[in-house]
Amino acid sequence: MNEIDVAIIGAGPAGLTAGIYAGRSKLNVKIFDTGVGGGMMATAHAIENYPGFESISGMELAERMLNQCKKYAEIEEIETVERIEIERNNLKKIKTENNEYTAKAVIIATGLTHKKLNIKGEKEFLGRGVSYCATCDGMFFKGKNVLVVGKGRTAVSDALYLSDLASVVYIANNGDVFTGEQIDIDALNSKKNIKIFYNAYLREIKGEKLVKKALINVNEKDNMERELDLDVDGVFIAAGEIANTEIFKVIGLNLNEKENIIVDSLQRTNIDGIFAAGDVTNSIVKQISVAVGSGAIAGLEAYKYVKKFEKVK
Repeated sequence: MNEIDVAIIGAGPAGLTAGIYAGRSKLNVKIFDTGVGGGMMATAHAIENYPGFESISGMELAERMLNQCKKYAEIEEIETVERIEIERNNLKKIKTENNEYTAKAVIIATGLTHKKLNIKGEKEFLGRGVSYCATCDGMFFKGKNVLVVGKGRTAVSDALYLSDLASVVYIANNGDVFTGEQIDIDALNSKKNIKIFYNAYLREIKGEKLVKKALINVNEKDNMERELDLDVDGVFIAAGEIANTEIFKVIGLNLNEKENIIVDSLQRTNIDGIFAAGDVTNSIVKQISVAVGSGAIAGLEAYKYVKKFEKVK
């Protein structure tokens, strides 16, 4: 059994910051991530509201954080945590795909994952025209027509990024306004190759081997519903996110109605020695700067907990 001081689950901005702070406190820290680190931050085309950078790509910011964190913590990339168990002595057993570990403290920073629409064609054409990451797949649609589904800051950002690549960008917004920063919404409205459908719902994605059409229903102001069959080569779904908390339900973590982990001002959960940080928590604002701040708190509080744990032992 591998013994560590702090296990951090998730290598997004919150997890990496927690790793830096806990590692600089001379703790033995191991970070587990299902991918190669960076979280959803790494998929952002351009980040323009993170202090110190007027504009930086999500991938570059993620790489900078990863490289700094690796000086203080060991990062296990592409190693998924499958289960956590609380032992009688209050040690936490971490079971991954390949190994088992015991940790004195755990910081959960698993972030969010993309919501699925669960409509016909979504699953069938995934990777063949359907995508949840514009910056990952946008280049495949250079000079083509695409549809973005959503109304939040991710949808706005995706549409702006794709407008520089695609011939036409359609947006299906299921409301009558966009949410996010007004400067981005203004930029969206100024783009000539973006066509917005408000109160619009994606009903079906069609094609053969690849996506060819998207069927949307648009509710007009006169309460009449119009059905449109759009000729598109790609559908980018940005319909929101859900918290990655499924595996933590069995240990009794308190979650809110959105299944975010409930924490206090010191990032403590209801279970002694388990902390949570970043977008996976009940924080109201989901931003990189907020995730970084909460990660710093979690890392420092984990250090205090480990030292207290060792004294008791």
